[in-house]
Amino acid sequence: MMKIINESEMAYENWLEHRAAYSDEVVVLASYLGVDLDEAEGCMDTGDYMCITDEDADSEAHDKIMESLWAFRPSYLASTTGLDIEVFEAMANNNKCEDNNDAIASLIKNTCGLDAFVYEAISFDGRGHFLAPYDHNEVHTLMLAVEKGPEGYVTVEKEFFIYRCN
Repeated sequence: MMKIINESEMAYENWLEHRAAYSDEVVVLASYLGVDLDEAEGCMDTGDYMCITDEDADSEAHDKIMESLWAFRPSYLASTTGLDIEVFEAMANNNKCEDNNDAIASLIKNTCGLDAFVYEAISFDGRGHFLAPYDHNEVHTLMLAVEKGPEGYVTVEKEFFIYRCN
């Protein structure tokens, strides 16, 4: 009897066993940074880096924009909403900063709409501006993951975005 040993298949099984403890995001970040999986996981746990899907990046950017409406320039708010710049200048000069956020959100909601405002802000500055305070960069990555299917191993494309936060 002869048994065929497929070293390639063994390597995949061992790798998949080893990396089962880590998310795809950690694997992608480790590859990007050139570090081991534990170090990449630590970078994510401490908030130094974020590695997320396209959908999650949209959601995170939306949340960050909604939390920081008060920090947008009065001229940008005026041009986007169609309201007079004096409205937003008065808010900027009242020294309430974050406390102006709800009032600005209300004005945006009643003029151009919140989703349209968020879409335009992302289109203008990119998600990296809101998600990567360290350098404002968004790194688009594609992971060619190996998964075991019914007929053996297959390669699956997975898209992620990396942001340096600290």
